[in-house]
Amino acid sequence: MLLRPSQADEADVRQAQTLVQTWLTNASQVENLVIDFVQERKLKTLRRPLSRQGKIWLRRDGALRWQIDEPPARLLLRQPKADEVLSIDTRKRTWTALDWSDAEGNADAQGLRMLMDSQKPDLATFETVFQIRSAQPLPEAPGRWRIGLDLKDRRAAVAVSGVSFDIEPETGILSQMEFRLRDGSLYRTRVLRVEKSARIADEVFTFDLNGFTQTPP
Repeated sequence: MLLRPSQADEADVRQAQTLVQTWLTNASQVENLVIDFVQERKLKTLRRPLSRQGKIWLRRDGALRWQIDEPPARLLLRQPKADEVLSIDTRKRTWTALDWSDAEGNADAQGLRMLMDSQKPDLATFETVFQIRSAQPLPEAPGRWRIGLDLKDRRAAVAVSGVSFDIEPETGILSQMEFRLRDGSLYRTRVLRVEKSARIADEVFTFDLNGFTQTPP
């Protein structure tokens, strides 16, 4: 029996929710993560996308370090359960303290906050951040699914037309995160390597700001 379009859509959402729940459950078993990634930015004004390599350290207690290039050109640092994240530009030798719960204007901080907010073991928490729209299997990567999402934050949704996560439900791995902007730009983070349950020293989440100038958000 053929499903009416509305029924088909509802079935697709239910399947996507089941996949996301499996992914979240398995991801929540991981204590710490070290992730090598490529960040791609496709801007409407440029013919070719901009591409930079970077690294993320995530610890179960909420500490994180995100950086582009090595040695780092830009960093985001957050101490365990802190209310702010430091945005550091080593070339300009400046740093800014951003409100972790409202990092408006910093796409990288917003993306990281959404990623960490989504890494809770229950679907209800995930759906406070995202509205789940669809699930599409990726034939080139067996076991991997592309989950179509919308942002529930109305301010962020003004600029962002859609979000997709490429997930592996059975391993708890997020292999790609993509934000499509209404101006035609695209921000994509592709995961190259994941090290699970790595021991991460406290020093990783610190940076010597001596000689740096604080700037307003």
